[in-house]
Amino acid sequence: MATAKRQPQKRKSVANNGSAAPAKRGPGRPRKNPLPGSSSSSDTNAVIRSYLKSIGTPQPRGRKMDVSTLRSRLSSTADPMDRLLLTQRLLDATSNGALNRKELESAFIANASKWGSEHRVSWSAWRQLGVPAPVLRRAGIKE
Repeated sequence: MATAKRQPQKRKSVANNGSAAPAKRGPGRPRKNPLPGSSSSSDTNAVIRSYLKSIGTPQPRGRKMDVSTLRSRLSSTADPMDRLLLTQRLLDATSNGALNRKELESAFIANASKWGSEHRVSWSAWRQLGVPAPVLRRAGIKE
C-alpha cells in the first residue's frame, strides 16, 4: 500500500512585536526590480555607496598614464619604491572589476533620484556628503 507523503506546513515567523513577518522569497518567485537600470535594490544600494565612497577618496594627482606608458616606465625603473608604485598604478588601470569615477557617477545619476526619494534623502543631505550640485541636477534631484 502506497502512503502519501505529507507536505511540511509553512510556519509564520513571529517578530518580537507579535506581528507575522513577511514570507521569504522562494526559489520560484522572481525578485522585484525597484529601480530602472539596476537588477535589484542591493545593486542600487551598492551603486550609491560606491559613488559616495569615490567622492570621498582623493584622486591621484598628476596626469593619467595609459597602460603602455606605465609598462614602459615599469620596465625602465630600477628603484624598488618606484616599481612598487608603478605596479600598483598598472594594477589599478588594468583591473577588470574596477569602475572609474565617471562610470560610478553615471550609474549614480541613473539611480539617485528614485532611491533618494524612496529613502527621503534631501538635496542638503546629498550636498553635505560632498555630491556636487551639477551631479544632483543631472540626476533630477531638486533643491
